[in-house]
Amino acid sequence: MGLAVGSNFVWLVRILMIICYPIAYTIGKTLDSILGHNEALFR
Repeated sequence: MGLAVGSNFVWLVRILMIICYPIAYTIGKTLDSILGHNEALFR
């Protein structure tokens, strides 16, 4: 049941991803420049 409902809303999720991408990318780059990008945190 959940898989069927989820497959019906794939288009909505993709539209929201496209709308939110510029904002999320800008915030991510700003935080990387302020806080620094450290790969060691994720090991």
